[in-house]
Amino acid sequence: MDTPAKENIQDNVLGAEKIDKINVKNLTNDYKNLLEKVSRFAKDIDNISKHVDAYKDDLHEFSIQTGIPTTFTNERLLFKKSILNKIEDTLYNSESPHSPGGTAAITLDASNTNTIKSLENALSFAPVTKYLTSDDENDSDAFLEQRFLEKFRTITNPLQIVSDSFFASNTPIDLFIKLVINQYNIKWPTSDGLYKPFNFFDLPKQFQKHRLYNAWLQTKLFENRTLIELRDGDFSDFLIPIFQRFKRFDGKKAKAMKKLNKRYSPPEYVWTDESGTHEDFPVKWLPPKLKTMVKKYCAEHSTKPDDDRSDDSGSEMNDAGVFLLILENENSPNKSQVYFQHYTGPLSDALKQREQAVSDIAVSLCSNTSFTYHPEWKTVDIMLLLNLLKKREIVCFNVASGFDESDESSAVGITVKASLSEALLETGTDKILLWGAPTKPEYGLNSKLETEDLKRQFTPSDFPGKKYR
Repeated sequence: MDTPAKENIQDNVLGAEKIDKINVKNLTNDYKNLLEKVSRFAKDIDNISKHVDAYKDDLHEFSIQTGIPTTFTNERLLFKKSILNKIEDTLYNSESPHSPGGTAAITLDASNTNTIKSLENALSFAPVTKYLTSDDENDSDAFLEQRFLEKFRTITNPLQIVSDSFFASNTPIDLFIKLVINQYNIKWPTSDGLYKPFNFFDLPKQFQKHRLYNAWLQTKLFENRTLIELRDGDFSDFLIPIFQRFKRFDGKKAKAMKKLNKRYSPPEYVWTDESGTHEDFPVKWLPPKLKTMVKKYCAEHSTKPDDDRSDDSGSEMNDAGVFLLILENENSPNKSQVYFQHYTGPLSDALKQREQAVSDIAVSLCSNTSFTYHPEWKTVDIMLLLNLLKKREIVCFNVASGFDESDESSAVGITVKASLSEALLETGTDKILLWGAPTKPEYGLNSKLETEDLKRQFTPSDFPGKKYR
């Protein structure tokens, strides 16, 4: 039997499989060129991140052409991750998802999620099915699961699926937190594989909880990580003006209604800070209702300045009291958020504690290139840092002061009452809502758990709440 020539066998195999011959030398050159281009691209991203404003229009055009959100082009790590995801898609084409690492390793492909178990493994939370719901109580668990997965495969941000259409009212907030903090580990059906930014306040109100807001804010911090790096530990602009309202004149009450116009004169107040005395309300950017709320709280606990006190805001007085922080926030429904806290010793020291907390958060954030969730971070400190980065307004009002340090419970009483209740303005038989409870994110940054813990530290006998000056 004749044996086919070796060349014929090779030609037959190549012909059958239609293999294109590859020049390995060209492959090597392409590999080197790719690394050089990627290296140059990385340097360009680093340089752009230092001067984002100068490239604002160009980055906007880049975002339109590539589909990468402008938010991510402003943060170098997420910018690089977006590019990496696009390279990965081109490199692997239709193959199974790969986990290249980067800012976070991909553990789940949202568009290819076919079982709840795979989502539970990615979130490290189970069971998810227990909390799924629909309008029809006759729907089976299997139907609810498939209905949820069908929606999950199409969303571009985990918070898009947080609604009463899919989740029961008793769903633990920890499940939603897991969705948020693991969004960097999930490949989303977007052009770059990253999630699309989502405004927390677009959530249904029943799901706008403080701890979930805290987790969402931490992702906003990560999106601005480069701005923190550029500061190189410099927070010298952490300068918060402190205002206090003093009663200059007690006013006079009329003895009879007929003499009201002649005898009556209202109390007179003035505002003070380091720069001196102000007749008018000193902060112009507050919403009108919030201005009224500040006046109300400060009037309730205002005093006449003692002779032995300085004429400043009272920030250097060694006593106990309550302060109110107001932070501008264009993303919130009311454009501002409030935070009540009590203090002992100089108010300036209390603000320095907040400054130290902000600095600690910045150091921790810059020490990792991957997103890390910190449940111990206070929401107010995260917002303070964001406001510094975004150059948004911050102001402090010394609501009540002059308590002895031994009578700290009185200051705590004011703090708890203010942070847990709505601010109402009574006009005859009507009540006007000035501001909602600061424990609700749309109004404030106080944590209800922290406030309740503070209240529990004082027994009823130590918590009079009436010893106001």
